[in-house]
Order: sequence, then structure tokens, then C-alpha cells
Amino acid sequence: MDNATVDVVVCASLFTHLFEPECTHYLEEIARALKPGGRAVVSIHDQPAAGVLFSGDAARIDIDQDYFFQMAKAAGVPLKKSVGTVYGQQVYLLERPLG
Repeated sequence: MDNATVDVVVCASLFTHLFEPECTHYLEEIARALKPGGRAVVSIHDQPAAGVLFSGDAARIDIDQDYFFQMAKAAGVPLKKSVGTVYGQQVYLLERPLG
């Protein structure tokens, strides 16, 4: 896929199965693919084990919410807004900045 060619990406229950390196990679790929102003709808489980930012196995990964926002921002798709809870997952709207 070419850079900056996509308007919208939807990742329903994707990040709930990715380990931290893969999560970082997917966020970077989303940022690369989105046009400036493009948006991504993503969901996560946000209840990691006590004292850690990431926990679980491939069946269910939980990520600390603030840590996920930091990862998304570092990748180039910062949080635009929280959408709410869908099927027990927290859903967020990320957006690639215009500039």
C-alpha cells in the first residue's frame, strides 16, 4: 500500500491480540498509510495485570490505556477522542495530523 493514501482504517479487535512489538508496528503502518487528517477506529482491552503496561497472551492482550495513547502518538496517530465501550472493548478514534 502506498503512503498517505487511506482515509479511514478500522481495527476492530486487532490490538486485543497483538504483543507490544506488533502493536507498535501496526500503529506505525496505520500512520504511514493514512492521509493527513485520516482517521483510525481501534479497540483495546484496557485492564492489564497489576503493575504492568501490557499483559496477556495472543487470545487476549490488555494494554494500559494511557500507554496505548503514548504509543499511538509516538507512531504518528494521536488520540482524537474516546468513542466508548463496544463488546467489552474500549474504542478510540485516532487521527493523523494535517501538518
